[in-house]
Amino acid sequence: MQSLLNVGLTLITMASGHIVDVFGYRWLEMFFAGCTAVSIACIAAMWVMDAGGDGYLNMGVAEREAYEQQRRIRQEGEDKRE
Repeated sequence: MQSLLNVGLTLITMASGHIVDVFGYRWLEMFFAGCTAVSIACIAAMWVMDAGGDGYLNMGVAEREAYEQQRRIRQEGEDKRE
């Protein structure tokens, strides 16, 4: 996983340098604004998908622990039935 992150960082840095050399700093700013917009869109998509499901990502610590405990109890009950 870390190697993929390093590749991404390397490619973005190379792309940034190329954009500055060819188009200038104004387009570099637009490139970074586009990256930010894509990130915000991904966050919004994750939030909508989580809200449509069990809401696990938006749970607090206590809620998550209670959810995990209920899930373990259900799993143990299913295992005993089999």
